[in-house]
Amino acid sequence: RALPFTTSVAFWWMVTRLYCRLVFRLQRVGPCTVPAEGPVIVVANHTCGVDPLLLVSSIPYRVPAFMVAEEFSNPPIVGRIVRMIDCIPVRRDGRDTAPTRAALRHLKAGKILGIFIEGRIPRPGEVAEAKDGAAMLALHSGAVLVPAHISGTIWDDSLLRAFFLPHNARVRFGEPIDPRAYAGPHPDKEAVGRVTAALVARIRSLS
Repeated sequence: RALPFTTSVAFWWMVTRLYCRLVFRLQRVGPCTVPAEGPVIVVANHTCGVDPLLLVSSIPYRVPAFMVAEEFSNPPIVGRIVRMIDCIPVRRDGRDTAPTRAALRHLKAGKILGIFIEGRIPRPGEVAEAKDGAAMLALHSGAVLVPAHISGTIWDDSLLRAFFLPHNARVRFGEPIDPRAYAGPHPDKEAVGRVTAALVARIRSLS
């Protein structure tokens, strides 16, 4: 099947997929349920620094952008890849609303976004609070939500070391969620909470 990417994105995707399979022993468990067209948010648990690559490598026909820390958009090589796949830089202090507006524009243009529901990488055994960002973006953009569960990775507090650890990574996708089923005509805070709770339940059920 022809890849609907630019040549540079297709080359990067194939190299990433090969690296994940050889080094991280990545396997997708079950089918990929990500719709081939339209606005989509893939929402996953966060286990280590290589999770974005695992999701990218597990989706054969679309490349999700991610909301990434602002400093990762600056280094020459990593920054070029971040810009190439339309990732959205985010300030760590959370005071800038521009990334949210950029994410909404991205989705309303019919593109795909990847979000980790905890907003950070929890330590082993830690249960991190789920964030409402994915639910809020979906309700305001009309995007479909696709839950995903990542397992088999090795936690490390170093992002760089995570790229060289012998992971035995697995990714499983769940059935898409229509966020409108959890909200009325005017989505409010309670509706956002219901969508987030549904996402958390679906992700856990995939473990």
